[in-house]
Amino acid sequence: MIPIPGFKSIQYNWITIKGEGFTLYGFLLYLATDHYFPEYMQSDGLLDLELWTGKDLAVFIVQAPSQKWIEYARITNHTWWKLFGKQAEFLQENQDAAVLQTSEGKKSLREIFAPCLDKFLHRIEIEKILHRFNINHTEHPCMVLFKNYRDRSIWYVDCRDMLNVRPYQLRKSLQQWFDGPYFKKLMKEARNA
Repeated sequence: MIPIPGFKSIQYNWITIKGEGFTLYGFLLYLATDHYFPEYMQSDGLLDLELWTGKDLAVFIVQAPSQKWIEYARITNHTWWKLFGKQAEFLQENQDAAVLQTSEGKKSLREIFAPCLDKFLHRIEIEKILHRFNINHTEHPCMVLFKNYRDRSIWYVDCRDMLNVRPYQLRKSLQQWFDGPYFKKLMKEARNA
């Protein structure tokens, strides 16, 4: 599980990501209105999916990581930490330093680099990814799995039947999917591709 700010993060870091040795890559895509995906992912979802996807599957999620996730990534030298850790440490250590003078006064790094990924910008990022893989803009929540983001060959996993499912049941449904025969078959196909 790798939280990212947007699709360009994958493009810019693809060589580093490929070097981590994953068999398969993917996106878990949902909008702020796809209840209860955002709520679940903000609470326990990242760590659950980190466990269920294993070392062979890197799932990207367009979401700012929590402080707990950042600490987990640092301690385990997670792929996320290798991609974004140095920037995260620098911002953490210098977040209150005044670095820019504007007509409104001095601005700190915290103010300049505050998460700007509101639900409208989040929607735009999700639409870019859906468009990139030729998926209709209404076909979310979903997972899009692939061997290489540059290829058009994907495995599409429809998660719309999990909409409006309470977080506990959503967790159970995702856990069953990752533990089920379809996921095992998909990973076998990916290893042999």
